[in-house]
Amino acid sequence: MLILRYDTDIYDFQGCARRGLGVSDLTRLHAEPVPVADWPRRTRELWWSSRLYATVTDNMQELYLRFIHNVLREHTGLPVSIQKRVCFRVQLPATCAHEPTYHRDSTWGQQPQTLNVWIPYVPVAGTNALWVETAPGRSDHRPIDLDYGEALIFAGGPMSHGAVTNTGDSTRVSGDLRYLPSVAMP
Repeated sequence: MLILRYDTDIYDFQGCARRGLGVSDLTRLHAEPVPVADWPRRTRELWWSSRLYATVTDNMQELYLRFIHNVLREHTGLPVSIQKRVCFRVQLPATCAHEPTYHRDSTWGQQPQTLNVWIPYVPVAGTNALWVETAPGRSDHRPIDLDYGEALIFAGGPMSHGAVTNTGDSTRVSGDLRYLPSVAMP
């Protein structure tokens, strides 16, 4: 597992998401109006994620590719292959982003040496962070608290990870991408 700091002026993931969604504060997305006011929170999360896919996919993909080629390459070499599209995640307060809560990407056929690049577009801590076990098979999940401008790189195939119910008052907005590095991460 590796936490990297990056320059948010060069890799402005948050700004790209804000412009695409037409909002000024991603952490307050849960307070923004949606087409149907009484939608359940999980439906609202999916609606916001869909809006990200519809409005910023190409720009975000280009940012992630530059990030992998320019920032990660000093740690893992150039990528051999890269996931075709960024996955956007929105977790509103009082919701759990995914069921089941924890999983290993190897369940869906990801190779063990594939790395996950998880970038929150807002500061995350505690229950609105990503939870990852400290080593494969330990099941000792802990939140990975990150500031905006930090990225988590980890082997999501063998390492269990996921979300818990967001008991805070801040919406988490993040993106993730998987890639196969040319050298193993230390």
